[in-house]
Order: sequence, then C-alpha cells, then structure tokens
Amino acid sequence: MKEQKAFFNTGQTKDAVFRQAQLNTLQQAIGENRSKILDALQQDLSKSAYEGYPTEVGIVLDEIRFIKKHLFTPCFILQIRICPWAGPAAAVSAAIMAKKALRHFHTRKAF
Repeated sequence: MKEQKAFFNTGQTKDAVFRQAQLNTLQQAIGENRSKILDALQQDLSKSAYEGYPTEVGIVLDEIRFIKKHLFTPCFILQIRICPWAGPAAAVSAAIMAKKALRHFHTRKAF
C-alpha cells in the first residue's frame, strides 16, 4: 500500500493518457479473466454467473467505459463518481484494492 501511495504522490496518475492506458489494461484483464472472476464470485459470494456479471463485472466495465468516454473532457476530475465525503484518498485505496484483486485472480492467492 505504501508503494502505491508513493507512486500516486509522484503525480504520474494525473496524466489523462496514463489513465487511459491503465483503464485499457484493466478492461482487457477483466475480459480475459471473466470466467475466473465469475467463478470467484460464485465461490466467495455464492453468486451465479447470471447474477454476478450484471451486479459486479458489468458495473465495473460500465464505469470504465464511462470514464474513458469522458476522460479528456475539461474538468472531468471534478465529476468522478465517488461519494463526496470519501475524498481522494478513497479513490486511491479503491484503485489499489482493484489491482490487488486482479493479482489475486492471476495467482489464486489471498490478498
């Protein structure tokens, strides 16, 4: 977590082109690991693929598409859909947790 916060503090994540590349990578990883993700949802939350896709995977993919569509819109940073009381630290923590979750699906180790 410290390494991710240190990387965030470098300012590299402010670049929209960098963000777009990261979103593309995440979208591709979700697509390539869809069945593994749905299997994990079945095991961990007892969600069938029929329930897991629209309530978990589909929502994340919709958010990625929304952000990619509006990423280069002026002042988009102010429109990111996060609870207003959570603040920017919550967004960083959420991104770190998403990265760890993807790593979990690749290695099958608990995070």
